[in-house]
Amino acid sequence: MQGFRLVPIDRHHTRAGIALGRVDETSNETSLDERHVVCHEERLICLGLFKSRVYSSQRAFIRHNIFKNIYPLDGDRLADIVHIRGPYGNSFPVEKFEGKDIYFIAGGIGLPPLRSVINTVFARRQKYGAAKIIYGAKTPDELCFKEELKRWQKIPQTEVLITVDEADKKWDGNVGVVTTLWDKTEITGRDSIACVCGPPVMIKFVVEKLTKSAFDPKNVYVTLERYMKCGIGKCGHCNIAEKFVCIDGPVFSLEEISSFPAQEEVF
Repeated sequence: MQGFRLVPIDRHHTRAGIALGRVDETSNETSLDERHVVCHEERLICLGLFKSRVYSSQRAFIRHNIFKNIYPLDGDRLADIVHIRGPYGNSFPVEKFEGKDIYFIAGGIGLPPLRSVINTVFARRQKYGAAKIIYGAKTPDELCFKEELKRWQKIPQTEVLITVDEADKKWDGNVGVVTTLWDKTEITGRDSIACVCGPPVMIKFVVEKLTKSAFDPKNVYVTLERYMKCGIGKCGHCNIAEKFVCIDGPVFSLEEISSFPAQEEVF
């Protein structure tokens, strides 16, 4: 995964968790197999750029690489112009989170979508309660935003818990799947919000844990980004019951998901 900080050339408005797609001007691809997640940080748009080719209509400057020791996409240089399409779908309703404790639970590259929400909350820290970031990756090398994880840990009323499936010789933290971190901290669903993003199997077991921890289904938000393809509700690939993930989602509350037909394998 590669990350860039972009400065919009044209007037642009978006919200935490909304998707954008990068243009490949050599093709006419419109697939959103892997999403690009944006957020506001002052006047900048932060993009988690994955390996995909999409078409777009808006332009932005690459401001600087937000990762160390990671190369830009092929052909992209600092101050290059890239074209993006979007935004798509809905976003995390951060205004509903005010005054509540928030749990951000992510696995692997599920952290970039939540990063946009985390930074939005931290930019207005006094409006929210305690925050816990619960994050896991396969190996230490696959952890995203390592420097930001350290910075977040220093923010008042914030706890960061990290685990990996497979440790290396330098790793001295927790080893195990994300749900093993439940034993490392107090997690209570009373008047709390949970935002979840990661592999489907991770989401399944995290949702089970959140339910046992007494979280209200309407306060658990899951992003179903894996279903997004065309991004405009035309290909039908992301259809779930009467919903299109790219239009009605990708963010759904657990209350909404529970209303989907049983035969729909959401995660």
